[in-house]
Formats: sequence, C-alpha cells, structure tokens
Amino acid sequence: MTRLLQQLQRHLGVDPTRTSLSGHGGSVRFGRSDTSRLRLTDHFHWYSPGLELNDAGYLRQADLLANQAILGWSEPKPRGVFRSYSVELSREDQWDFGGLQTRSATELEATSQFTNKWSANARLSYFDVVDTRMLRGGPALRWHDYYEASLGAASDPSRHVSAKVSGSRSWARDDDSRAASLDGGLSLRLSNRLSLSGSASYETLTDNLQYVASPTPDAGPRWVMGRIEQDTWSFTIRADLSITPELTVQYYGSPFISTGRYTAFKQATDTLAREYDARFHLYGPDEIAYDPARNLYAVSEAGGGPSYAFPNPDFSFRQFRSNLVARWEWKPGSSLYVVWSQGRTSNVASWESSFESNWNELWAQHPDNVLLVKLAYWFSP
Repeated sequence: MTRLLQQLQRHLGVDPTRTSLSGHGGSVRFGRSDTSRLRLTDHFHWYSPGLELNDAGYLRQADLLANQAILGWSEPKPRGVFRSYSVELSREDQWDFGGLQTRSATELEATSQFTNKWSANARLSYFDVVDTRMLRGGPALRWHDYYEASLGAASDPSRHVSAKVSGSRSWARDDDSRAASLDGGLSLRLSNRLSLSGSASYETLTDNLQYVASPTPDAGPRWVMGRIEQDTWSFTIRADLSITPELTVQYYGSPFISTGRYTAFKQATDTLAREYDARFHLYGPDEIAYDPARNLYAVSEAGGGPSYAFPNPDFSFRQFRSNLVARWEWKPGSSLYVVWSQGRTSNVASWESSFESNWNELWAQHPDNVLLVKLAYWFSP
C-alpha cells in the first residue's frame, strides 16, 4: 500500500518531504447506476496538505487520500410489509500524503420503510482510527479500534402527530472506553396554522485517551491525556404560527448542558504503538498532585524528569439560546420583522454531576436579551 501511495504522490505531483505545498484536490468515481437494484460504487478522492477551500466553500480536513467502496441492494417496490428497503456494505480507507493510514471503517447498514410509512434503520460498524489532530499539533495518535451499533425508527411524518427515536452504542476493543446516546423527537401539527416540535438527546462518554494539555518544560513539550467521563443533555423546542398568510410568528429555544470529569492522567509516549499500554505513561501517585488553591495539577516526572503543571480540565457548561421572530408583510414586497433573542451561558472549571443542579444553575444566570426591528419597503417604479 505504501508503494501505491508513493506512485499516487508522484502522479499527483506531490513531494511529501516539502513543508509547503501548492494545494489541489480531486475525485474519481465509478460504479453501477443508482437506478438499479444492485449498487456497486467506488469513490477515490484526495486533498493535498496545501489545499485551502474555505474562501469558496467548506473543507474539514486536507492532507487526505481516501477510498470508499460500497456494495448494496435496494428494493424500491413494495414487497410484503415493506414499501421499500435497502442493505449496504461499505469499506472506507484513508491515508495522509506521508503514507500513514489514518482511518479504516467497515459498515453494514439496513434501512426500510413499511407500508404504513413508518421507517426503521440499523447499522453495525467497525473503526480503526489514527488521529493526526487529537494532540493539537503533537504527533499522530492511534486512538481506538472500536465497534458501533445504532438503531432508529420513525412514524409516518405526514400525520398530525409523528415521532422518531434513535440510539447508539460504541465500545473500544483495547480498553473500557465507550459511548452511548439516545435521541427522541415529537412533531405536532395542531392545525394548518400551528405546528409544534421538540427533541431531546442524552449522550454519555468514557474515553481513556482524551487530550488534556500541552505543557512545554525545558526538556521538551509534553502531551497530556486523561480519562474523561462526560454527560451531555440537549433539548430543542420549535413553534410555528401563521395568524394570517401575511403575519407569522416563530419560536426556537434550545437549552444545552455538558459536564465532564478527568482522571487517570497520562503522558503520550509511543503514540502509534499497536499495544494500547505502550502509547502512554500513566502518572503514578508520586508524580502528580492536585493543587485545589490554584485548581491545577502539578507534575514531577519520575527519574529526575522535568516539572510542569496544567489547569484542572474538569468542566460544567450550560447554555440556552432562543429566538422569537414575528414577521408581517403589510404590503407586497414590504415587511416588518421584530426579533427577540435571549441567551444564557454558564461555564465553570469544575465537575457537577447532577442534572438538576446544572439545570438550576443555567436558569439562575442573568440573561442577555437583544431586541431587533427591521423594516423593508418596496418602492415600485
């Protein structure tokens, strides 16, 4: 595979030893038509390290060579209880331009819609990830080999009352890192003029290789990781009211809470090692101590190593965002907007595990209120 990447680099005019590259990217795709039942597609694309598209569009990551192969079967005609269904097996591999494989993913996914217009989906995946950005400018880190399973279902969205629910769970193969999430939503069309919708989600995360800090003692930079235990709650409420075709009122509100605690601090060592324990050195009790007066951790490495400190990374973050918008088109092409926006934010460097305490602390914050009025008038010739 490395030899193939070197050939691709020469073909694309890329020298991986250069520190500054003239960016470029492209893609090649081939396969069977999407109108056939049997789907077979292969997609190869690349973005060189010097590519910058953010002035013209959005590019999440450059320095990327990726190939995705998909084999699937789609049945668009009703069969038994199914209105339609599809099954898809995919394989994705990614490398950087230096030849390092940064991701491999194998996924099996099935989706279906039943004759009553309810739908369901399921997915089982396996990932092998090397993260080149996890350590914030440090070396690439072999993260976790992990499995992920998800299920979802939704009722008929054309009904006056519709609902959807989904859940997922992932677990690492080499340690006890894991994550789980549960999402639900409800939509109500009370009349042709009034509709309400709401959603809620909860996610819990335990990750033993979470980035913490990058202290720089005289002996050279250190990359500190830790075990994070994080809980996140998110809620969204929407309302749309059409009093008349010319006069409408819309509301959006979304409280958000996330809280995390860090333990088991460790220093990154052989970050690309296949053996999990070889990727870091776990600080012993004689190497690290917490200073509550300054809310930081002080480290003195064993064997006469350097000393340094980093802030306590624990956090409790709460935020609320809302908008109330009234729009009146008082004559064709001329309209009046009145907008009331309210926000509340609370962020502290400590861990508060209780949802009730975080919820109360959010609403105890002084709100930031903004009132905007916009008048548009159409001058006809």
